[in-house]
Amino acid sequence: MRDDQEMYIGVDVAAGKRPFTLAEVNQAGELISLTQCALDEVMTITNRPSVWIAVNALRTAEKVKSGEMRAVGREVKSKQLFFQPLPVDLLKMSSYAKNFHLLYAQLEQIPRIDDEKARVIKINAVACFKLLLGGQLLPGAGYEGRIQRQLALIRQGIRLKDPMAFYEEVTRRRLLQGDLPDNMLYRPAQLNALIAACMAWLARQDPQRVAYIGDEADGWIAIPRTDD
Repeated sequence: MRDDQEMYIGVDVAAGKRPFTLAEVNQAGELISLTQCALDEVMTITNRPSVWIAVNALRTAEKVKSGEMRAVGREVKSKQLFFQPLPVDLLKMSSYAKNFHLLYAQLEQIPRIDDEKARVIKINAVACFKLLLGGQLLPGAGYEGRIQRQLALIRQGIRLKDPMAFYEEVTRRRLLQGDLPDNMLYRPAQLNALIAACMAWLARQDPQRVAYIGDEADGWIAIPRTDD
């Protein structure tokens, strides 16, 4: 892969020693890599001239008082979407929240391509999936929820394995033994990274399919554009 090849990267944040799940998609929507990384590895991968990045998380502005909902949070909530604000006080943060702040502080140093093309956007994976599906979002940890999310990504143009093959491999014997062939299904963190990469891809390739909610003071979150 050439360093100047335009790539779209989605990052999901968790806790642990390698807390970042990173998905890379190319201009054709093909999945190039899906890995679990430490912070220094993320920065090495994203430190290329033609990279657009989306992070699955929402950051609370430091000036917002504890317990006060940001403008973007209010708007997401008004759409009946999932929203969980991060605490402002670093001492009260979970490992996940600290990892997100460390990551975003590094990513914010990446220069813009020009005044109008920000190379880093924020998303909320659950909100994005819910808007794309337009119906009930199944629990992400179960097989059905993972299949549902994977199908939604494929429908947007991301080239992934067909998750419906899972059902072709399920037999009475496998069910009795608890040996279900889920290798063609992505894990929840991977799906979160993939929808983030998808949003970065859409924001660059087809910006009319992406909307931004929030305000200048607290920042913006990218969501799929829907009819309403």
